Amino acid sequence: MKTLHLSIIAIFLVFAGLLLSYDDHAYGIWVRQSPQELIDQSSTIFVGNITSVNIQHLQKAQFYTMEVNGTDKNFVRNYTLNLDEYSVDVSEFLKNPQNTNKITVRQPTIGLPTGLGALGGFKAGDRVLFYIKNLDGINEYSPESFVIPQFCIAKDVLTQKRVEGSNNFTVIQNGIKVDYGNFTANTPIQFIYDRDVDTLYGKSFDVLVYITKNTGSTNDEIVFSKDIHAESKPCEWVVSTEWGFTLGEGKYRMNITVKDSNSTDSESYTDFTVKPNVIMSNYVSPLKQFKSGIAAKDVKCKEGLQFIMKNENGQPACVTPHTFDELITRGWGIMPLGGLPIYHSTSIFDTGIHPFSINVENANFTLNYYISGNNKLSDANMDSQSKSLILSLQSTNNGTLIISIPRALLDIKKNDRGMGEFYILVDGQETTFKEIHTTLTDRIFSIPFLNGTKNIEIIASELI
Repeated sequence: MKTLHLSIIAIFLVFAGLLLSYDDHAYGIWVRQSPQELIDQSSTIFVGNITSVNIQHLQKAQFYTMEVNGTDKNFVRNYTLNLDEYSVDVSEFLKNPQNTNKITVRQPTIGLPTGLGALGGFKAGDRVLFYIKNLDGINEYSPESFVIPQFCIAKDVLTQKRVEGSNNFTVIQNGIKVDYGNFTANTPIQFIYDRDVDTLYGKSFDVLVYITKNTGSTNDEIVFSKDIHAESKPCEWVVSTEWGFTLGEGKYRMNITVKDSNSTDSESYTDFTVKPNVIMSNYVSPLKQFKSGIAAKDVKCKEGLQFIMKNENGQPACVTPHTFDELITRGWGIMPLGGLPIYHSTSIFDTGIHPFSINVENANFTLNYYISGNNKLSDANMDSQSKSLILSLQSTNNGTLIISIPRALLDIKKNDRGMGEFYILVDGQETTFKEIHTTLTDRIFSIPFLNGTKNIEIIASELI
């Protein structure tokens, strides 16, 4: 995975070489500091508008040794170092305020060549945040000083995090950060790419990602491709993009091309291996488990899948949570209760089902239920006058409530006009529902609801 940053390192080395030969401005290799390091090491920090730019001509001498005819000789090379000097009207001090609103500062003797953002110098009219390293009359500023737009709040920008090396990758698998090369098969891998755009005016770029699998032949197989457009917000340095994929066991290469301002800014690749998932590799399908003699209620599912039994014959299956809701609602599937199908028992559901108790006329009833998504059944009350059961929800997304109601609590009966009916209101509006199963002691309803739902009321037209 070390090849991922080769292009970045190469660019840095080119810059370093330029610095060592760039006589008109400055010498030295500059290493970016963190915002907190800059705050701690600066004598003063302020924001101001540049009113004028002057060129300071400094006479310098370079001492070096060369071998001549087998003997080391010392030489001196005289040269002129040209540095920009700025007159600044200070509008705000952010550290160690001074008793003046006019300060003269000089370009640092460590920096990058002209044309590489603020490090190459500023111009008259720029609003700049200056980190001043010393207050000895020269007031040399840090190369980290930058142009700040008029609409940005300086204090907010001052402490923002920057990305070391301008690019950073974070990889997450199974909900935790992992190192390159520690990937396991058949488990989602999430990549988060943070890019420091080095401007507070907002900037856009495109990231093209594609992954190929080593098939052992001339042409590798492309298994993933995504083109991502990203834009940074004004007054923010860093923009994040992300992509995810799930791969099987094997050897892969990921290519990443970042295009900035319609030109290729950087291109990198990395080779990595996806190792077999030990748990997954030993996994046996639900039907094979069942046919081998394992009881349906004891069948195990892969992580992320949910157990369900087919209503027709009790055979086990493993499905996604969304499919689970659909199959229950349609009556295709049933859920085990206490290790038995729901039409044989009314005990608490095995997986994902939570018991909920309510007291009605000094009698205690237990409601067994399943609620999908990140939702919660928070309260239940019986209104005997309106012949209804009122359920209170805390819902943050669309979902389905599957609830087993004791017939001794709420039921309908036959009368002279025929069988009574159930009506269900979701936040006061009648909704469609399904009674997916009925036993001698319970009725089981499947009730869909939308994000934000607060109340579900189940009404019996003819109460027993």
